[in-house]
Amino acid sequence: RVLPNTMEGNDFLKIEEGLQNQFSENNRVYPFQATALNRGYQDGVLDSEGKLVNMTSACSPLIMEGSPGFEGAAFTCIPEVNGIKQYKRNVRLPFSQDYKHAIAGDEFLLSKAESFRPVNLFPHHSNGMFVVDLRKGIIQHTAYMTHYLREIVLEKKLYEIKDKGRLYWITNSKQERNNNFSAWEKKTSKKEIVQFLGAASMEQRRIAQKHIISNPHPEWKILLAEAIVDFKKKNLSYGVIHGLWVLEGLGELKSSHLAQAAQQSSLEVDYHILNILKSHSDLLSEEIIQSIVSKNHAELDLQLCHLLPATKTFQDIVKGLIRKYENQTLHSEALLSHLSMDFIASHASPNSKLMKQWASVNSNIEKKNKVGPTADVPGWVDRRTVGFEAYSLYCSSCHGMNGRGQENLAPPILHSQYVEGDNGKLAAIILQGIQGPIHVNDKLYEMNLAMPGLKQNDDLDDATISGIIAFVNNAFSKKADNVSPERVGQIREKLKDRTEMLTEAEVFEENAW
Repeated sequence: RVLPNTMEGNDFLKIEEGLQNQFSENNRVYPFQATALNRGYQDGVLDSEGKLVNMTSACSPLIMEGSPGFEGAAFTCIPEVNGIKQYKRNVRLPFSQDYKHAIAGDEFLLSKAESFRPVNLFPHHSNGMFVVDLRKGIIQHTAYMTHYLREIVLEKKLYEIKDKGRLYWITNSKQERNNNFSAWEKKTSKKEIVQFLGAASMEQRRIAQKHIISNPHPEWKILLAEAIVDFKKKNLSYGVIHGLWVLEGLGELKSSHLAQAAQQSSLEVDYHILNILKSHSDLLSEEIIQSIVSKNHAELDLQLCHLLPATKTFQDIVKGLIRKYENQTLHSEALLSHLSMDFIASHASPNSKLMKQWASVNSNIEKKNKVGPTADVPGWVDRRTVGFEAYSLYCSSCHGMNGRGQENLAPPILHSQYVEGDNGKLAAIILQGIQGPIHVNDKLYEMNLAMPGLKQNDDLDDATISGIIAFVNNAFSKKADNVSPERVGQIREKLKDRTEMLTEAEVFEENAW
């Protein structure tokens, strides 16, 4: 309900309503059959027939516009059940949409073949959509694959599916199928190309937009300005929107273009104007904002709440927004996300929701307690990926990539008591090593070889060992706890002066780790 990356301006504001909103009514899926899944062993993942209950992966959401028979529909790939889901749009407010399942208890498309793996959807230029089928027996990152799934893949021989991918075209059978479409002929004039920005087909509009921006020419600027006026007269909001974004892409957008577009414009056009102004504050003018404020629309005002600065030009408008929405949580969050604390305290009513939120933020500031959202996490790496690489290098030669161990070399770790439950013990074993005899799942192993500790290895820091445990938990255990790098460091400190390897009794000693 808010413009992208606009609620991250206050490190001390916890967002309750402005982020993490669910657009679909639920994540239910309706498979044709039981399929190979990564975590089917967990309670509630499968129904009584072994079919998936809720999505575990989904990709390539596609909103259809301007395609006969699909107008306003939303689709997403659900490759884990070999299908595609369709939603129908339920518009509550112009910018706050939700989606219902289009087909009760069923999916838009399902295949009996587990090799059908739809991974991407693209709108066709005039009718329907393209579906990219990866055509694999299984698509799963190696580091995250569980032993549960690995056994199903082997049993069903899904690894043997090596066909090339496929491309499907799904159309409305009642419409003419024209796959020889060209947006325009070579002799088509620039003026005619600009008119495609107002076409009914979203894909045609996108083609025209891309062409113009990719082929700069002085004539475009004049033609686009004229076209925007023409699109407004014809009530073609999409044409106005695309025209503005093309001017922006060409670096030719002026404040006067936005002011002209904002006059007696649709709510959708106003929304895009605000989106442009978010990254082009130099184009901000009182004339544009007054045109939008005059609409007196709560959703547009919400965008203004986290966009307008409290400068002399806009101060009265911002004060008006505070008075109008100081008891609305979502708008208050938007105001607190970028306005100064002093300005809000000076103009909000003492007992309003806004001031209660202000007090919470102020308390967090005093405690230096940062609870606000961040736009990104630079350098983030999933520990299981790091752990997979380290396990492959240091552990798999003995315990195997399948965790089953090797005869006369190493016992299995798959579902063993060494990897189940609290895994401080596993961190201790990796650091210090272990010598037998040991028992694994009630079987005695009296191998002459011992597992050496790796605490002296400079390449295995605490984070890497934590990653190995995260991978092992994911691949070889159903009920195991991860161990943070900090805890690994504490266990390392505990073992720093020890020279001999651990014994089985010491590993399982209560509260030892």
